[in-house]
Amino acid sequence: LEARRTIGRFTTLHQFCESVDLRACNKKVIEALIKSGSFDSFGLTRKALFDSLESVADSAQRARDEKELGQNSLFAALSPRERGPAERERVRGAEWPEEEKLRHEKETLGFYITGHPLNKYAEELRLFATANTETLYEHVDEVVNIGGMVSNLKRSKIKKGPNEGKLMAKFVLDDQYGSVDVVVFSDLYAKYLKWLDNGIAVLLTASVKDTGGVQIGRSAALQSAEQNAQRADDEYTRISAYEIRDDDNLEEDDRDPKEIEQDKYGDRKDNLNLFGGGPAESRPPVAPALQPAPQDEPDLASHAASFHESPVTPELNALEIIPLDGIREKKVKEIALEVPYARMSEDAIKRMREIFEDHAGEIPVSVTLVEVPQELGNSEVRLRLNQHFRVQPGPALNSALQQVHATPRYVF
Repeated sequence: LEARRTIGRFTTLHQFCESVDLRACNKKVIEALIKSGSFDSFGLTRKALFDSLESVADSAQRARDEKELGQNSLFAALSPRERGPAERERVRGAEWPEEEKLRHEKETLGFYITGHPLNKYAEELRLFATANTETLYEHVDEVVNIGGMVSNLKRSKIKKGPNEGKLMAKFVLDDQYGSVDVVVFSDLYAKYLKWLDNGIAVLLTASVKDTGGVQIGRSAALQSAEQNAQRADDEYTRISAYEIRDDDNLEEDDRDPKEIEQDKYGDRKDNLNLFGGGPAESRPPVAPALQPAPQDEPDLASHAASFHESPVTPELNALEIIPLDGIREKKVKEIALEVPYARMSEDAIKRMREIFEDHAGEIPVSVTLVEVPQELGNSEVRLRLNQHFRVQPGPALNSALQQVHATPRYVF
C-alpha cells in the first residue's frame, strides 16, 4: 500500500516486485496474490504470472539493489512502465484449467470469485437436486438431494460401542449459495470412502437436522463429545447434532453416534401393501384410518425467513453419496419416495397415482411413510407398489412430488 501511494497503479509484475520490499512481501505472499486474481489487471494469465514469478522477482531485486547502489545499466535506465510491454510479450501464456483456477481462489480467499465448480453441473443439479444450502432451513427433519463440493474433510475414530475402532467423517458441503456441515456415520464411511475427498463434486442424499446453532468450544457438551471420538486428523469445526443431548451433558452417553440416532428416530424395516401391490412379507400392526393432511401453517422458520433471519442451523446426515461426474450416464435403479405419515391421505394417494401416470417412464418407484406415530410400533413403513408404476426422473417430476410432500431419493 505504501508503494502504491507513492507510485500509483501497478501495471506489471516486475514493477510491483521492484517497488515493494520483497523481504516483507515475499514470494509466498506474491504467489497468493496471483492465485487470488489480485494481478488480473496486468492483462496476463495467472499461470503465466505464477510461472514467471521466480525470474521476475530476481530481476526486480537486482534492479532494486543496483538503484540503491547508484549503478546504472541499459535496463536500469528504463522506467518500470517502459519495461512493461516487453515483459508482457515475454510472459504471456496459457491459463490454468478452470477447476485449478477456482481451487486457488478458494485456497487463498476462502471463496470463489470468477465462477463456481458446480456451474458445469447445472443440468445434473436441475435433474436430481431438491434443495440447496439456501433452502435447507425449509427441510428440517426431511430427506433432500443436494449437490456440492466436498471440503474441510475431517475423520474421527469411534472409541466405544459396537462400532469401536471404525471411522466416521464430517465435511463441509459447498454450493453456489453457501455451505453446510455433513456427518457420515461409520456404516456408510467405508462404502463411500472413495468419494470422501476435498474438491470432489457430489450429489448427497441426506436427512436434515437442526443443530440449534451450537458453535465450537462453547459448551460442556462439546468437550464431552470430543472425549468420545479420537480425531484421525484434525478437530471438527462444529459439533454434530447427534453428539448433543438435551441436558447438555454427555458424560454417560459415549456410544457410537449412530446408536443415538437409531434410539431417537428408530429403524427402517417394515412394509405395507398399498397402491395395488402384492402382500408384504411381514405385516406390522394395522394402522388406524388415515386422516386428511393438515392445512399448511406458517412455522417459525418460514416466518423468520421472510425477514432473512432463519433461526435454523442445518446439519446433514449422509444417506447416499454419488459423484456428479457422469451421473446422467448412470442408470437410476429406483426412485424411493419418503412421505410424512400425517400427509398420507386418500386424496394424497390418488394424486400420487396421477403423478406416476403423468410422468411415466422406466424407473421403478417405491414409497416409505416416515414420522409414523409411536403407537404403531415403527418409525417408518414401506409401501409396496404395483410393478406398473414406473416414472421418468427430472425437474418436472420433482416439482410435482413436492406438491404432495414426497421427497425423492435416487438409487443408482
